[in-house]
Amino acid sequence: MRWPSLTVFLRSLVAGFAACPTVLGAQTLTGAANRAEDGTPVAGAIIVVRALDSDSVLANAVTGARGQFSVVVGRTQIRVQALRIGQRPFDFGPVQLVTPPVPIALVLPNEPIPLASMRTTASRPCEIGPEAGADIVTLLEESRKTLLASQLSPTEGRARAQVRLFRELRSINGERLTLLEESQRAGETAQPFRSLSADSLARVGYVTGERDGVVYRAPDAEVLLSDSFLARHCYRAVAGTGANAAWVGLAFEPSQHVDNFVDVRGTLWLDRSTGALRQIHFVYDTLPRALRRADLGGTIEFTHLDDGLVFISRWEIRMPRVAIERGADLSGTRIGQQSRRLRLTGVQASGGEVVQMRQGDDLLFVGSSRAVDAEATSLAAAVAASGMTMESDTIATASTCTDVSGGEPTALVYGTVLRGDQRRVADAVVRAEWKQEFRQTGAFGWTWKTRQQSAFTASDGFFELCGIPRDRPVTIRAHVGDRRTRPLGVRVPALDGRLRVDLRFTTSAEATTPRGALRIAVRDADNHPIPFATITLNGGAIRVTNADGDLIVPNAPDSLAVSVRRIGFVAFDGKLAKPDSATAPPQTIVLLPIAERLATVSVNARGPSPLETRGFYDRVLRAQRGAFVAEFLTPEVLDARNVGRLSDMLVGRRYVAISRNPAGVRYAVGRAGCPMLVLLDGQVMQPEPGRGVAIDQIASATTIAAIEIYASTANAPAELVPLTGPNANGQGSCGIVALWTGGR
Repeated sequence: MRWPSLTVFLRSLVAGFAACPTVLGAQTLTGAANRAEDGTPVAGAIIVVRALDSDSVLANAVTGARGQFSVVVGRTQIRVQALRIGQRPFDFGPVQLVTPPVPIALVLPNEPIPLASMRTTASRPCEIGPEAGADIVTLLEESRKTLLASQLSPTEGRARAQVRLFRELRSINGERLTLLEESQRAGETAQPFRSLSADSLARVGYVTGERDGVVYRAPDAEVLLSDSFLARHCYRAVAGTGANAAWVGLAFEPSQHVDNFVDVRGTLWLDRSTGALRQIHFVYDTLPRALRRADLGGTIEFTHLDDGLVFISRWEIRMPRVAIERGADLSGTRIGQQSRRLRLTGVQASGGEVVQMRQGDDLLFVGSSRAVDAEATSLAAAVAASGMTMESDTIATASTCTDVSGGEPTALVYGTVLRGDQRRVADAVVRAEWKQEFRQTGAFGWTWKTRQQSAFTASDGFFELCGIPRDRPVTIRAHVGDRRTRPLGVRVPALDGRLRVDLRFTTSAEATTPRGALRIAVRDADNHPIPFATITLNGGAIRVTNADGDLIVPNAPDSLAVSVRRIGFVAFDGKLAKPDSATAPPQTIVLLPIAERLATVSVNARGPSPLETRGFYDRVLRAQRGAFVAEFLTPEVLDARNVGRLSDMLVGRRYVAISRNPAGVRYAVGRAGCPMLVLLDGQVMQPEPGRGVAIDQIASATTIAAIEIYASTANAPAELVPLTGPNANGQGSCGIVALWTGGR
């Protein structure tokens, strides 16, 4: 059935999104946004300032890398709303603005929006029910966050981009034939193109006949969010396919067809795992029949960096090249009447891509080797000016790293780590991270894995990372001790096999600690980080260090008793004092290796452990940030218990209990004695009717490397829920026990 209230709601949603003009007597709102779970800054949060007595928007801003924001407001009494991609809105206020400004502190809770479990439908776009309508509203809200974030500038100022513009000829099937024109330009990032106003497009359409030919137009962000566009189009949620199977789409098409009027239809594609808008794809609707053989329309791609910056990284519009038969006339509205006289000969594509982006002296993004070659040249010049020498075979050594995966083509990323004075940094850890292996499991579930590749820099500061995926967002950063470079977004073009990037330590990249927090760094004897070490705080709460060996303890007392454990190292027990300054170095704990006589081995880089590849530590860190409620038994916790039966490992846990039948067989049960779902290395264990899984009969205690316990599937991460099978809403609502085997 048709849900008429959806269009009205969408129109009101977007109508309250545009900012009103500033009036006289304006005040300045300043402040900072931090995460509630650990006090770290929130970059890329959209700050919406609303009137106190209505929902009208007075101003918009976006937080910078340190979570700070500043915006001029035309009133003194306001309300503030913080929007984060993939998170529920946070409301704050009322706020009374004064002169001089008094900064406000926004503490944002972790409340993710579960796009991973969103159902899609095959129904007609204009015939939807309330449940599907709610999903459409959610997808539109998430899309508009990305669109708005791409138009706002943080307090650090708008980033500067180097952009490649192109115009090329393609075949009807999309094959590249001839590069007609290519140029580069540099400047502040902004909208790469601007369309006619939404009202104008609603009157004349997206393809019009002009005096000197036919003009094809693309909808920009303002048009897609406009009142008139929403009124003329219907929406539905659709599932991604092929390489984009991990995306969920918001498809749109005209609600009605008008003679001699060319409209657009397409899809806004969002990442299920993050809620980020990744791509907009559209095609021209109701074109003459002769032009429908080609994919005529456009594509807009968005890149989201770890420091909150969102920008359009690629865009193009595809127009037809035609041969006009005798008597054809393409002017005015007769374009819809002359299809039989057109012959499609090819496609002309015009667009651009961001090849490099900087903010001040910091390199934020590299998307093509076209700009990186110039960067390498400037590096060589800087090295020569400093009086140092640069080995002639530095670049050549990159060819020694070959891809032997035998699967999807990968790339080599290589370069140099530098200090602010251009000196090269030896023994720095360089780590690349990305998501891959997206798989649909069950009717509407998804799983994915976070992958990492690490390497150490050589004595000349040179590094190389093999196996980096092509045409996929990758984050790369380097660190030495507590100092880190700013995260660098990288996207290796699909046709390239190598990409050079240089990472630089700058003042802005120095590590800081949130107010009231204690930062702990766990290192080995060579000052290398020890990732995923288990830290017990004041004999109670258990936390795990991140992949860089660090842990931030929010709201820490002045003195904190800690117990640090990591398999293969001597345990540490002691007390730490919280420093007075947020810029003070972290409290470093050095763990010494357990003395063993081992054969000499050569290690070039730390590979991911089995628990890392299974996502165990990723879920631990997400739970520490408040994404869900769970209890984790790390290898160090299990090693300390040293029990003989698997069921003994679960005794005394918060979300699971052990029951026995008359024969003494033990079962894992949850609330009210209901049987828990048990996973062993991702496989569902078969329960006994009415009892559950005989926990001691599926594996021995010595083979278990780690355990995850969830009170219910509602509180479990999206990638584990589908593994529980079709009974997740029944038996699975009792809870999940996930067991992982392997060495500790």
